[in-house]
Amino acid sequence: MIKNAKQMKIMTKPGRSSFSLLFFFAIVTFSLPIAADPSSRQQLMLMGGGVQTCSSTAQHNCSAGTEFSDEAKLQALFQFSDDRIERILNDPFQLFSAQNTEWLADALQLLHQQLGQKQLTFAELRQAFEQLELEQTSQPNAGENLYRLLSNEEFDFVLDHLEIMVSHSEKPASRLREQAALLQTDDPFSIDLYRRLVAEAQQHSDQEKPLILLVTASSRDPFAAVDFYLDALEQAGATAQWLPIHGAYQQSQLARQGTEQDCADLDHYFATIHRSYNRADVYPDLMAYQREVCQQGSDFTLALLEQADGILFNGGDQSLTLQALRLPDGRATKELTLIKQRLAAGQLIVAGTSAGTAVMSGSAHQAVPMITNGDSAHALAYGAVASDPPARGCTQQQSCPEGVGELYLTYNAAGGAALFPWGILDTHFSERGREGRLIQLAVATSTRYAFGVDEATALLVSVPQPDGSVQLEAQGQGGVFILDSKHAKQTITAEQQAIQAVTTHYLTHGDSATLQHDELTIAFAKWKQAEPKPSAEPLYSPDILTADHYQQLAKRLCSSQSVEATGSSQLGNYKFHFRLTEQPASRRAHGYFSNAGEDVHYCSYQDVRVDITTSLLN
Repeated sequence: MIKNAKQMKIMTKPGRSSFSLLFFFAIVTFSLPIAADPSSRQQLMLMGGGVQTCSSTAQHNCSAGTEFSDEAKLQALFQFSDDRIERILNDPFQLFSAQNTEWLADALQLLHQQLGQKQLTFAELRQAFEQLELEQTSQPNAGENLYRLLSNEEFDFVLDHLEIMVSHSEKPASRLREQAALLQTDDPFSIDLYRRLVAEAQQHSDQEKPLILLVTASSRDPFAAVDFYLDALEQAGATAQWLPIHGAYQQSQLARQGTEQDCADLDHYFATIHRSYNRADVYPDLMAYQREVCQQGSDFTLALLEQADGILFNGGDQSLTLQALRLPDGRATKELTLIKQRLAAGQLIVAGTSAGTAVMSGSAHQAVPMITNGDSAHALAYGAVASDPPARGCTQQQSCPEGVGELYLTYNAAGGAALFPWGILDTHFSERGREGRLIQLAVATSTRYAFGVDEATALLVSVPQPDGSVQLEAQGQGGVFILDSKHAKQTITAEQQAIQAVTTHYLTHGDSATLQHDELTIAFAKWKQAEPKPSAEPLYSPDILTADHYQQLAKRLCSSQSVEATGSSQLGNYKFHFRLTEQPASRRAHGYFSNAGEDVHYCSYQDVRVDITTSLLN
């Protein structure tokens, strides 16, 4: 665990004694030996997000009776002071409108008078805010209205400046850390995913415990999840260390080139890139470490990457993650270049969850876009837009870019980190009904394959074989949706859009596939049976784009003797109709898998045709 900047070190596994920066340059040229058979190793572990882990701030994920020590952070805390209010109202970034500034000044001063130095939870702060009556307006519920008027960016600015370091009552100078309790996690599949990551990293290690680096670049606040992930990874059997590279770090490195700047601009870049403020007050030790890493620059980060057996990229916003890995002109950062080299040599596993998975798509040889925003309904109604994603809350603030709504499907045409060149990646997939948006993007960009990974589920990708083939494996609670647009056709008229002949597959726990010469071969787990169950229920979903309704419809088709299922949905004047049809080459397999005493039913399928019609109603 990182303590402070003075103790900053390259952390190594037992057997490699930890050593400080005094011995830093001795390891710059060090690299782990290549195993005799790297082909059996995993190169990528791509999780769909939704990995539910028990921790001191997420006790709803814990089994009954789980307890944490007095040294555990239980939640974020907020406090008013004249200095914090002054910094908010000073607003050097000009986030607030004139009217909001006037009302906010009134609100903050009144709250400070009422609450004094009381430390507040977020729920208490929100309640106090909403119940406030403002002197500057005679409107009823003025505090609640102001709370709703503030944009997400404005409210984050306020929260960040009111947030304080959480400390022990008897040790006010000691920061409390979020603690994980991995084995007390309710969801056994989430535990399995951490263990699988550590086991795969161990295959790349010559030490008792593999070294896994944590990158939190996807977060608006890159400091918030550091304690949790490091603790969870260590409880799963790894030695873990934070690698604090992100957009702010890379921009600061660019600004320092050829100058004597000392990374004093980090706070500015956290604010302008991540929209994250005042973090030194909340995480003083992590910020001190961050500044020291910034001072050392790529000499330190590359040496740490040379030592790593695995890397985990967290969830959040893949557009932010990309800024940690690519420079503004699109070139790979030094860190990404080394990651690619070590992957190619079979020396490393790279894992991602949610945004950390979505950012992996892209290719240096052909266009493979990176999805950045949107839901299925808006994707099918308005198509795919190659642009930056709109800001959260831009609809309410009437600030969305021209031609791009808040829920529109947007994508980066140049792709992401290009560590997964085989197709588009999407996450939180079945749970958020993202089949429509993935199909729309693949067809619109003429991308043959696309992969949607469910929550608490991973797509594992092997080191490519000498013949160019790559092995894929599904593990976890849900599944991996794969679409093949090779034979897909799209027709568009003034009244209707049709996407036809999209081939889809769905791999579940234990299934595998081989991708070779751009062709996919699927193998279902041996414990799954091919015989479907008789079903007389109509295979129709009246709101197929809501939550996991598409996946549930497809599962009913997979588990029955029917050959067709249909569904519909609507967005304003747009009406959507889906038809899922089994083909002569279709296969299905279902079975039960027991995990921690619970039997989970899976149904996998291959070669199900999907046709989507979007009609504009009069």
